[in-house]
Amino acid sequence: MSLSKAEEPATHSSSIIIAAPPNVVREMFLDFTQIPKYSPNGFIKSLQPLPAGKTGHELKEGDLMKNSLGGITVHPTVLVNNDQEFRWRGPWPYKYFNLLTGYHIFKFLPAENGGTMFVHEENFEGVLAWLMRLDSVTKKTVAKFEYFNLDLRTWIEGKDGKKIV
Repeated sequence: MSLSKAEEPATHSSSIIIAAPPNVVREMFLDFTQIPKYSPNGFIKSLQPLPAGKTGHELKEGDLMKNSLGGITVHPTVLVNNDQEFRWRGPWPYKYFNLLTGYHIFKFLPAENGGTMFVHEENFEGVLAWLMRLDSVTKKTVAKFEYFNLDLRTWIEGKDGKKIV
């Protein structure tokens, strides 16, 4: 069975090169307690593993999280947490009707000179995915990803070129 045009997945994606090895970028990214410090005005307000006390490094497939994103709180399920990728499936209110499901993905890929290509994306599936393909939604979402990516890079690389790694 093929998908109708309205049901085709929507993807929002942004990437940035970070002057640190992928394992360092992943290690620092998974320290979710630092997000309010390095990205205080970003759309990702908090990422919290459940149950409380678990760290981002300890999350595995099937674990739950409580994430504050752009003014909404979601309780996604972790799908992947390995050296190259961290991914969750967000339970949108419409998931029970298969109307909209979001997959938030962070990738830590080797780049030139020992750096990292940090990829930040979200894929949406379901009958309402077409809404996420609207140009205004895509532009706003990608801009939010780019700001977060820049905040993460600045934190990892250190301000004024003073690397902390």
